[in-house]
Amino acid sequence: HDDDHHEDEHNGHDDHHHDDFDAQSMENMGGLASKMPLTATAMLVGSASIMGLPFIGGFWSKEGIIANAWRVALDDPRFFLPAMCVLIGAGMTGFYMSRMWLKTFA
Repeated sequence: HDDDHHEDEHNGHDDHHHDDFDAQSMENMGGLASKMPLTATAMLVGSASIMGLPFIGGFWSKEGIIANAWRVALDDPRFFLPAMCVLIGAGMTGFYMSRMWLKTFA
């Protein structure tokens, strides 16, 4: 029967799907800075601000939040864990924003 023959032609080809490529995956985007320099620059400045790097707007707010969290924790040890979470979160933000920019634009 022709249907059986058609199925036989496609058996074993299930692991070669054409739709496996995910255009939204950062793993597939590397090097976009050369194609989108303005976007790469804007994203770099925005990432630096979110990371709280010095001399960029986000630094002043992030520095204030971290400083106040530690001040409260020093006054009341019950707030040590939340202050640690603030510090860890700030570090993780820096790591993941750097990772995102490098995987997408570098």
